[in-house]
Amino acid sequence: MAPAATLRFDRFPGIPSGSVFLVADGEPAGTARQLAELHPGSTVLSLPREFLPLGACGPGSAPEAGICGYLYELRVVQRRGESVWIACWRRYPAGIGWQRRCGPMPLRRFLERFLDAPADRLNRSAG
Repeated sequence: MAPAATLRFDRFPGIPSGSVFLVADGEPAGTARQLAELHPGSTVLSLPREFLPLGACGPGSAPEAGICGYLYELRVVQRRGESVWIACWRRYPAGIGWQRRCGPMPLRRFLERFLDAPADRLNRSAG
């Protein structure tokens, strides 16, 4: 089974600040599939069912965080015409800890990189 992930949302009007837990498929390609339809006006109800509002990966987190392999931060900003930016960290074994995997980068670029999909489709869904 693919590792779980925590996603932190910042400045999304309908999503309270904090983290949600993606139980499975937390690798970048799986997370990109889940986020392909996300836009800045997203609400808690519009998040895919695979996201649960519990637990988190990272220092001082709940015991279930041990299964997390990835941590994502999504932020709504107005920078260079891109409204949603993402950064990703991966937890490496053997005590190495969290290391940045990608970003910060526009969500559109993250989706292009990990979905390997045509950019025109992504422009419509990434806002």
